[in-house]
Amino acid sequence: MSKEHAYDEAQSDSVNYFNNEKPVSQLDTASQRILLAGDSMAEGIEMYFRKYCKQNHHTLKVCSWISSTTSSWAHKSKLRSLVKEYNPSYVIIVLGSNELLAQDLTGRQKYIEEIISEIPCKNYVWIGPPNWVNDNGFTDLLNSVVGSGKYYSSKEIFLKGPLNGKRGPDKKHPSLEGFRVWTDSVASWIMAKSDSPIRLEKPIE
Repeated sequence: MSKEHAYDEAQSDSVNYFNNEKPVSQLDTASQRILLAGDSMAEGIEMYFRKYCKQNHHTLKVCSWISSTTSSWAHKSKLRSLVKEYNPSYVIIVLGSNELLAQDLTGRQKYIEEIISEIPCKNYVWIGPPNWVNDNGFTDLLNSVVGSGKYYSSKEIFLKGPLNGKRGPDKKHPSLEGFRVWTDSVASWIMAKSDSPIRLEKPIE
């Protein structure tokens, strides 16, 4: 099997991984001012998501805070400052990778709620961490607080799905191919399955 064919097959599997989810709201085809913010995983997604924005006539502002957590974002009110500066029409949070093994879930629930409260627009989604191990309930907490229509769970697609083993040298961040396929799956989910669907047609290579 060629490398290109293998990638196409993995991409197809990942994009279709959430086909059984509920129908979504009306697709918003307008150009968006998108704010992509979070930990270092946001930086990896940016590499390929920027191509989606160019293809679909969206503008993109990115803030990747290395090693950050829900606690650091909540205490610094970082998102509130970014929203004030950029005035986004759509917000994408990529946060939680540095808390996979957290056990103080009650405290983290308050941080997640605080971060969400700083988003003034109704159009937002939260991209869950790409699990490299099973967590202690943190991703379930994210799903519960954020809500299934706004929370993209990356857990199964990385632990048991087509991105299992697609890791970089640190064994935690996805490989370049992993980031690309993950971004494709996220974009497909946003457009077809989320509660805040916007136009995210796949870029023409």
